[in-house]
Amino acid sequence: MFLLIGLALRSQFDWLSFEDVSTTSVWGSILISAGVAKWFIVQRTLKPLARSRKRPTDAQEQTGGKIGTEEPAAV
Repeated sequence: MFLLIGLALRSQFDWLSFEDVSTTSVWGSILISAGVAKWFIVQRTLKPLARSRKRPTDAQEQTGGKIGTEEPAAV
């Protein structure tokens, strides 16, 4: 898709070489693919994990949610 757009632009801009259009189309394809992959990873895996993290952990349930709230022992 990017290569076709670049070749169409090349016919109107004489200073564009095929190497420039080819390199730009490859990088554009890589960036779009990475963006789509990132979106699917966040939406399908990380977002549900973030929602489930709002529940207390097992250790917090056993101690009544008082982990890290104890006062240090007097020395």
